[in-house]
Amino acid sequence: MKRILFVLFIITAIAAKADFFPNPAIDFTFKFNTQKPLEIVPEKSDLILCDDYLCQEGKPLGAYGIQKLYCSKTECRALLYDFASYGKLSITFSDGKTRQSGVFKGQEQILSDFIVEVNHDSLNVTFLEAANSSPELLRADTIFSMAVTLIIEILAALAFIKVMKKPVKIVWAVLIANLISIPLAWFWLPIFIPESYMVWVIALIFEISVVYILNRKKILLHDAVMVGLVTKIASYSLGMALAFILAPFLV
Repeated sequence: MKRILFVLFIITAIAAKADFFPNPAIDFTFKFNTQKPLEIVPEKSDLILCDDYLCQEGKPLGAYGIQKLYCSKTECRALLYDFASYGKLSITFSDGKTRQSGVFKGQEQILSDFIVEVNHDSLNVTFLEAANSSPELLRADTIFSMAVTLIIEILAALAFIKVMKKPVKIVWAVLIANLISIPLAWFWLPIFIPESYMVWVIALIFEISVVYILNRKKILLHDAVMVGLVTKIASYSLGMALAFILAPFLV
């Protein structure tokens, strides 16, 4: 049993470190200082990700699953799988010019806003500390991710109680635990704990505790641990796969 628990923990930890919903988003609002009105050419624009402030080895964000720079004619939103230390915009406009910004510092928060001033031949990017963006909970990809996580974990819990012949009350405990832990792990804990795997560990311990406390007369502690690990493996592995396929359509 201990070996099984250890293997499950390692698999789940890898999945948690690979991705953690919701994905960081960066909103770019454009302010034009040009004589003629311009429009963004989305297919020729990208966000360059950098590890240092000199951006000596910058890599285009590209299009990988949900990760992409989504642009309309007047604004852009970048969705990423992980936080970027630094970034640089390369935007092509309707006048045929490709303008680049200087290197700007990325913000380690789920949703960050920047103003982009479009000049004659360059871009100036400024972080907005008091952003007026839509609440994070109203983001389509966030709602989708929360719904997918809840559904998968409930189904995994149902499968667990059927195979292990455990009480149905466990499923209700999993639901209650997730309704509390998901908002905490996605929107509150990351403010104080930047490491996603640590947030995952705290959320896992919380969910195991809730399942055990609400079912302590009918199950053992290792049963609660098994429930927590099984549901997490299901939600992170299947959730990542579904999000990779469907989330780009929800931006």
